Amino acid sequence: MDMKDPRVELVTVTGAKVSDDLRHAIIFYSVMGDEKRWAEVAQGLKSCRGYVKKELGKRLKMKYLPDLKFVEDRTMEKGAKMDRLLSGLVDNE
Repeated sequence: MDMKDPRVELVTVTGAKVSDDLRHAIIFYSVMGDEKRWAEVAQGLKSCRGYVKKELGKRLKMKYLPDLKFVEDRTMEKGAKMDRLLSGLVDNE
């Protein structure tokens, strides 16, 4: 999708969960940056939710399109922190 909002540039979709009735979808996303960047992305995704749903409607042949909810996925951030901690342990030996 070609979204024009600069707040959602370089956002990685890391996963999705769709309810059994296909009415709701949770989209997990990740981004590199500080808390300010995470907040910008959250606002950007919130504002472009309708556009994303419209684009999904063009691509999917479904009776109902799911309501979209975007949720932060900080797994990569936590993994990088763990790498730094473990790297510090190796350096101290």
